[in-house]
Amino acid sequence: MKLETVYNLQVIPIIRNFIVETAKFYGAESRESADLENAIEEAAEHIITNYPQDSEGIFEISCEAEPEKRLLRIILGNKGLPVDAKNIPEYVIENPEDSIDGLKFFLIKKFTDDFYFVNCGQDGWQTVLEKQLLNFSDKHSPEVTAGKNPDADENPGSTKTTIALARPEDAYAITKLAYYTYRYTYAKTVFYYPEVLKESLENDNVVSFVAKNSAGEIVAHSAYIRSAACREIGEAGALMSHPAFRKSTSVMRLVKKQHQFPIDEDTGMIIIESNLVTTHTGSQRITSLMDFTPMALKISVHERARFIAIESSAPEQRESFLYSIWLPRGMSAVPTIFVPGCHYEIVATLFANAKIELTLKTDTCALSDADSSDLKVKKNPDHSLAILQGGLLNGSNSYHDLKIMVKQLCIDGFTTIHLELFADKPLAPEIDTELADAGFFFAGIVPSTPGKWMLLYIYLNNQKIDFAEINLCDAMAIELRSYIQKCAANLD
Repeated sequence: MKLETVYNLQVIPIIRNFIVETAKFYGAESRESADLENAIEEAAEHIITNYPQDSEGIFEISCEAEPEKRLLRIILGNKGLPVDAKNIPEYVIENPEDSIDGLKFFLIKKFTDDFYFVNCGQDGWQTVLEKQLLNFSDKHSPEVTAGKNPDADENPGSTKTTIALARPEDAYAITKLAYYTYRYTYAKTVFYYPEVLKESLENDNVVSFVAKNSAGEIVAHSAYIRSAACREIGEAGALMSHPAFRKSTSVMRLVKKQHQFPIDEDTGMIIIESNLVTTHTGSQRITSLMDFTPMALKISVHERARFIAIESSAPEQRESFLYSIWLPRGMSAVPTIFVPGCHYEIVATLFANAKIELTLKTDTCALSDADSSDLKVKKNPDHSLAILQGGLLNGSNSYHDLKIMVKQLCIDGFTTIHLELFADKPLAPEIDTELADAGFFFAGIVPSTPGKWMLLYIYLNNQKIDFAEINLCDAMAIELRSYIQKCAANLD
């Protein structure tokens, strides 16, 4: 059973009646029904009161039954501010005045057999109440969800901030800031799990920089996130700011601190990459000033994130990324890269613009008798994105196999397919023509490691991309966009 309603205190009687009648349906006695009535009222009021008043959403309450345990579980889905589950205030009976904030949680626990929170990442949180029914009657099964949160209008305090490296104990505060910036739409899910983020900070897999106000609250954040495939590559991203601080100097000071860090400290990261959203150009302007140079345009990566307190008139086409890199200490090794002859000039221009020395070749290899294309498939169903990576496509059946893979991915509902082909060896002859025949167009070049690069091709499943709506400000990026647009047009 499931109830969907709005985040308004006036609906609490509706929620209360829904839970009580559901409990009776499963055999709850009058005392058990009264306990659940009290508990759900406290839980629902807490969620609704704390839900941002500037947001609209559906408040779901559902019930699940476990007959073997005589258990009724009530689930309230909460898409409000992230819950600090480890620091729920406690109510002390001997000292009620000083612990009044914990009273509602004390009452919920008193009237239920179990009460806890579940972190659902980009799906927000769940508040879960469980009650065992003495005379449980197995008939049906319900569900519960709730969701809302407070401080949307909260003033974080003084605009005077200090900039520092984040510590593992800052993980929850960073998660909270991700909510203030994106709600639950940000693509990097590590920032929705405080426990995972804490471990990543401890292991140096995430290097975070934070701005704190005079009250010690984190009001802005940015980070380097090491590549899971190569620790010598780190992504600059996760730029967040509380709305009240977006017009202050805090964000720029924070980014400058982050930019200087790998210059002063040997982080082991040779290449810093940035996937810059093309809905807004602010971050592009900042990174351009800090020596990031474009290398590829990742078209249609995922649905667009919601930026809180930032208006956007952009259409609803999926978000694209401008992929840019920066080498804080240069690169000692000189990579050898093989490209199709038709893309030689643009690739040479991209590397020259990035001031990266390389050996660029157009050599091809003979077709082999191998049947397999050796492509690895990485699926991201949440973003409707599949990435094919690896082989040389020089087998006799490689393109036939590729077309079959693409067809199956489209049947499975994937909207975008990125193809990343290793470019450290001679390529198959006519590779660009064959890929165009399979529906792929060239979109740039990206590193797998500092010494091993990949050609990026993109397949769009029933999408029409308006390249004019991909907002760019860097001259090289605009030139690259025009080039890629022509490559995509050649498919028509």
